[in-house]
Amino acid sequence: MVKFFLSIFLVVLLLTGVSYSADLTLFGAYHSFLSSGSAADYVVGENEFPITDSHGCFGLGLSFTNRVSGSLSWGIEAGYNIGSTAVIRDPSDNDSVEIDTYQHILAFGTIGYRFLERLIQGNKISCFVRTGAGIYYLPGTLSTDTYTTAHNYIIEIEPTDKRIGFAGFAGAGVEVTVYRNFGIVLSGRYLYIASQQKQSAIVGRFGLLISF
Repeated sequence: MVKFFLSIFLVVLLLTGVSYSADLTLFGAYHSFLSSGSAADYVVGENEFPITDSHGCFGLGLSFTNRVSGSLSWGIEAGYNIGSTAVIRDPSDNDSVEIDTYQHILAFGTIGYRFLERLIQGNKISCFVRTGAGIYYLPGTLSTDTYTTAHNYIIEIEPTDKRIGFAGFAGAGVEVTVYRNFGIVLSGRYLYIASQQKQSAIVGRFGLLISF
């Protein structure tokens, strides 16, 4: 996993050169996934638990942003999100079961725009909007798991056959320089994932930034 992140950012640094103004950010994130699926998706013997309740997971990642003008920027980012649990539901008899969710990797190419830059008590504060498109990927070995439902039925959940899919986001945030080239970043975004079951999430992020 470490080699994955390092290889991405080494390639970017080599391509962009050292003369450009850029930011490197280590961030933590919390993904609040919205409920998905409906009773209309129910298929006997194939998709008997089509509804997934809202749930969350934590993640960690790196982003590289290259400022090509005073306000416009492009970049790349990659994040690893740990698995958690979610409740899925059978609308035919109101049965439910808590299952483990997949750990996953999100990687994006991004474009952004900065505005409202201000200097307040020696700290540079700027707002930004950013959007991006990329991939959702499930690493590791996926296996069939056995669970007991709320109605005491034993079921098997087979692994998805779609390990990679499209992902995109749009969001905004604020950067605060706290000491020379070091700062913090607070941001939020709407995330869309086109996996086997389409997912969307509201994401909050906190990052430590270095400018060079």
